[in-house]
Amino acid sequence: MNLLRIPNCTLFLFFSSPDMETLKINLRKVSPNNFDETFRAIIRIIKMSDYCRLKEFCLIEGGVQVDEYLPFVEELCYFLKQRANKLVKLHLPVASNSCLTTISAMPSLQCLVIERTRHLNYDGLLKLCDDKSSTKYLLQVLHIGKIINLFTL
Repeated sequence: MNLLRIPNCTLFLFFSSPDMETLKINLRKVSPNNFDETFRAIIRIIKMSDYCRLKEFCLIEGGVQVDEYLPFVEELCYFLKQRANKLVKLHLPVASNSCLTTISAMPSLQCLVIERTRHLNYDGLLKLCDDKSSTKYLLQVLHIGKIINLFTL
């Protein structure tokens, strides 16, 4: 059984448990000083899991301070694509073109919620509806919150 202990939080994640299908973390409950370690720990657990039954993965309410952790979110998307084949709902605090490119290959994704964006333009959105993407026909809900720098390349 894989355990994840996030500093200053009583959060244990059982990724190898057969009944672990939903993971929701409210980032407002995590001290901004611990975001780095929190993202690293989540990525490490998903990366190490042989079989992940996650259907819903939600990182909510990160706020502006999460924007600087975009590289961690991009890496998290990559490992979720690799390990969580049954993922149906994904809620991220921030995302970019790179995230959407990775997300477009998630085989079961039906709902995508993004609170804020960084380095997102139409190329990222087009990836979601590309003929070769899994999300072209499966994605039913797309909610993108605050868009920052939509026209940057």
